[in-house]
Amino acid sequence: LERRLGTRVHVENDAVLGAWGEYRAGAGQRHSDFIYVKVSHGIGAGLVIGGQIYHGGTGLAGEIGHTQLPGRSELCRCGRLGCLEAAVSVESVRQQILHSHPRQDADFVIAELNDFITDRILNEAGRTVGRVLADLCNLLNPTALIIGGQLGTAGASLIDGVRASIR
Repeated sequence: LERRLGTRVHVENDAVLGAWGEYRAGAGQRHSDFIYVKVSHGIGAGLVIGGQIYHGGTGLAGEIGHTQLPGRSELCRCGRLGCLEAAVSVESVRQQILHSHPRQDADFVIAELNDFITDRILNEAGRTVGRVLADLCNLLNPTALIIGGQLGTAGASLIDGVRASIR
């Protein structure tokens, strides 16, 4: 790719790139210690510690999507049951909304729905993510927690749920 483009190329996962983007030009600009969380088809965190992206010992820091949730049994793409991203991902939230909105077209946009049931589903998804993030916040003590991704930007209900669990 470097040969083809004629420039230096650096490959990262989407959560790390989200953290970098927030640090350089977004909500993380004023923070040297923050967590960016992408809540979308998968769930991952980009960790900025001391103004630097933290990759961990083997480069897998922030892979919170495979955190096991007690009492959950959703099948994850990794083959295990009860992973965070199996319980709270775009697809699982879409399925919950379709179940509660049987007349909804299957290719709807979550952010465009504005009703009590959808808000409740998004809030509960946020509370589930927030329980995992609360532990991460206790461990790292960030000055900011930035939520992005397709579900992270779907509206206030998910963010309110995250906030409630962290508090």
